[in-house]
Amino acid sequence: EVEVGYSLYPAWWGLGLAAEVSRACLDHAQQTLKLSSVVALTVPQNLRSQRVLTKLGMRFERDLQYDGKPHVLFRTHPWPSANELGLAADNRNRPN
Repeated sequence: EVEVGYSLYPAWWGLGLAAEVSRACLDHAQQTLKLSSVVALTVPQNLRSQRVLTKLGMRFERDLQYDGKPHVLFRTHPWPSANELGLAADNRNRPN
């Protein structure tokens, strides 16, 4: 399986860099490499990273142990279109 990942110094958190770089990697994986899916791992307490993965259209798949530590696995299912991602972002920002 192919994994997308990122690690940033705290000074660079919250600027959209993880989402921007990951989106470019996912686009390359889909359009150039023709991969059917990509996975991403993070630790359960890293809710900000989980939010980035969800915004990218990835979905939680399962809990797992990696290197002896608990992690969560996200996967693309199926590849989201740019329009779908835009609509999802618009819907999150709308008041109820």
